[in-house]
Amino acid sequence: MLSSLNLKVILLRTILITVFSVLFFYTYAESAQEFTNPEDTISLSFDTTVLGIFEQVERQTNLKFAYNVSDIDPTLEFDLEIEKTWMISELLDEISRVSELKFSRIDNYISVRIREYKKKR
Repeated sequence: MLSSLNLKVILLRTILITVFSVLFFYTYAESAQEFTNPEDTISLSFDTTVLGIFEQVERQTNLKFAYNVSDIDPTLEFDLEIEKTWMISELLDEISRVSELKFSRIDNYISVRIREYKKKR
């Protein structure tokens, strides 16, 4: 019969292995795919809020955005040309340039995170 201490050690090991596996996958997957598919283009309509742009990309492509709702300011609006056909990579680069958002793509999913700034020492 396993003692309580042995169960805690097994549980801790399982948690650590899981955490390291997730971190490894995340690090690998973040650089796994670029936004280079020439079919990934859209034409923006009048709604240039961040959520409006996400919705338009999802409607016009097979891409889906994944983000934490608390990380996104729904009123955040961008001054973007709406008569232009945008490559997804170009559009997301522009959004990232003027906001704190960072995008990474894995297959047909685009992860949206807040950019972390490295502290100067």
